[in-house]
Amino acid sequence: MVVVLLKLARRHGRMTPRGVEVSVSHRVLALAATTSRKTVGRILGRSTWHQKGEPGSGKKSGTLVLLPPLGGFKKGRAKRPHSNHRGSIESKPTASGDTLRGPFSAPRLRWSAPGILRLGKTAEAAIDYLESLGGRADIRKLGELLHVNPKRLRDFRRRVVARLAERGIVSVMGDTVTLVDNWLEALNVERVAMGEIAAYRRDLMKFNCERKAYASRHKHLAEKAPSDAELERQRKQRVADALEILQTRNSGPYMILRTYLTGETRFDYVVHAVAYYYDFSSPEAWRSAVESAVQLIAGASAQGA
Repeated sequence: MVVVLLKLARRHGRMTPRGVEVSVSHRVLALAATTSRKTVGRILGRSTWHQKGEPGSGKKSGTLVLLPPLGGFKKGRAKRPHSNHRGSIESKPTASGDTLRGPFSAPRLRWSAPGILRLGKTAEAAIDYLESLGGRADIRKLGELLHVNPKRLRDFRRRVVARLAERGIVSVMGDTVTLVDNWLEALNVERVAMGEIAAYRRDLMKFNCERKAYASRHKHLAEKAPSDAELERQRKQRVADALEILQTRNSGPYMILRTYLTGETRFDYVVHAVAYYYDFSSPEAWRSAVESAVQLIAGASAQGA
């Protein structure tokens, strides 16, 4: 994720007393780093490379601050000019070809998924370091940069370097690892084969839907849930309505109720008759009300007899 922030800072960052400030949302950052928003939140909470800047509001994204090396901007840092305005802070190379930072040309890779063995973030970091070192490095040096335990260097060679070599991204001669001439093309072929491009498009659609939903969150307010007292009043009103229509002579529900009380029809017919009378309302919504109304009518009939 730091690499993504560095690339954004080169184009849109601005210098502040704390560091280089970049305006970016967590959603955009997660999409660019090919990770989840949850992971972005965890990394921001523990990283010493960057910290939260200004909070976002409305349609304006919050900011993140890339922190300077220990000792501040003056110590331990290359002396190159930077822009003090919103614009690129990336210095142009001199005649000697010297640049301040690595190019980071490689796209961000994804972790493996169930049934899909991808190169992953470790291979992504290895490619970044190889590119910053001029495309070639000793495998021990590469492992040291990736904080690989020297005792686990053999596993690093087998699990990371060998897989990059199998995909035609690097070549290995003894202990020297070298990026091949068309390594970026080979890497993109691998990304397509492992479904990373398709996953990126799915995430893009998902994040766009989330963004639109958030932007219109005040247009579709949630309805107020009725209280228990209001629900009880509605239930009593339904019972009263059902009781009235079931006692109205010559009405369809009344005649069906008569046949039900004599055992010649089913109770469901009574419920559907009442629901039909009230403009095809859901029969399930009327069931308890009709049952209560029928019990009252049957009780009154028994007392009258």
